[in-house]
Amino acid sequence: MSRIAVLFAENLYDRKGSANATLNRIKHLSVFKGYEISVFCITTYECWLIRMLRHTKRVDKIDSLNIEGLKINLIWNTFSLFDYLLRIKLHGKAIFRHRFVKKISATFKSYDLISAHSDFAGEIAKFVFDKYGVPYCVTWHGSDIHTNPFKNKFDFRLVRDVMESACYNFFVSKALLDCSDLITKRANKKVLYNGASEAFYNYGIEKKTELRNKFGISPNSKLVAFVGNLISIKNADMLPFIFGKISESYNKEHLSFWVIGDGKLREHIESEIKKLDDVDCIFWGNQPIELMPLYMNCIDVLILPSKNEGLPLVTVEALKCGANVVGSNVGGIKEVIGVDNVFDLDENFIENIARRVVFILEHGGLNQAISSNFDWDRTAELENKYYKELLSASASDRKKSN
Repeated sequence: MSRIAVLFAENLYDRKGSANATLNRIKHLSVFKGYEISVFCITTYECWLIRMLRHTKRVDKIDSLNIEGLKINLIWNTFSLFDYLLRIKLHGKAIFRHRFVKKISATFKSYDLISAHSDFAGEIAKFVFDKYGVPYCVTWHGSDIHTNPFKNKFDFRLVRDVMESACYNFFVSKALLDCSDLITKRANKKVLYNGASEAFYNYGIEKKTELRNKFGISPNSKLVAFVGNLISIKNADMLPFIFGKISESYNKEHLSFWVIGDGKLREHIESEIKKLDDVDCIFWGNQPIELMPLYMNCIDVLILPSKNEGLPLVTVEALKCGANVVGSNVGGIKEVIGVDNVFDLDENFIENIARRVVFILEHGGLNQAISSNFDWDRTAELENKYYKELLSASASDRKKSN
């Protein structure tokens, strides 16, 4: 029985795409025999001043959480005012984070393998490897590759070193893997696509009609939606212009818009959309993950105008629920929704994405088939294959050394 520690850093009290992807990866890997898997989440505790500055909520320090049958051990890391100034404002080196890494490293010395997600967990895994010889793999999800390393020279060096010492680096899209070459080519790299939870599936016309009535969508109406964080990297401030152009160009039936999510740009976006007389838009804010399949089954077209992405899970979820998806030509978006449904972020972007949405609405939808690559069972089989090979090689090396 091989002991595997899965390590990631997320806010499980406000779960986003990468957290849900990580949890699904763990659940599907757990099906395979021969592993004893322990799950650890680095959870940030912020003092009241930091919570005020970052507009976050207080959380209670508990030892573990149970999410969908997974026991997750919480490792608490305090985020101080000094951390905030050094990391967020000055883009400096994570001095206190490195001390934290050294402090907790012994927790993982008895494991046969560490499966880390993103840079913080990867930093811990590399430290454990250097000190105790425990091999590790890292999964990279998006901004940990395409954005953060290029904003901070210390992060760049850290990510490079973590990648080069890892037995495997898994990327959630080919585009993200290609981007990682800008950091280093001296690393073992593979693509492991995300899937979507089994909760996301096409409900069928009868149930969808019932749901749409419940949410106040008339039978002859079409629904265009955005689902995600209302922040700059998601290009959310373009929503008023995109919604306005779609509404202006679509002259058939009644058209409704939804925005599901929250973030720093929400107040500005709401204000701008309210100025548009012909745009009927509801802002739902953040919604519980268990309700998202219901919302997805109401949507005709989902738009994703992001400035950058790894592989947005929301695209897979929407397609599985029968919606069409149109987006920007960045990251792994086109790997999910196809090259005909993505557009470059140039001066014609708003017009191009609106034209495509209107075409889809006027033609009663497209057959956007979802590739078999985006399936958790397939991903788990590949991950299991890589881990078996790695653990077998490690066992063989130990025998030779003895």
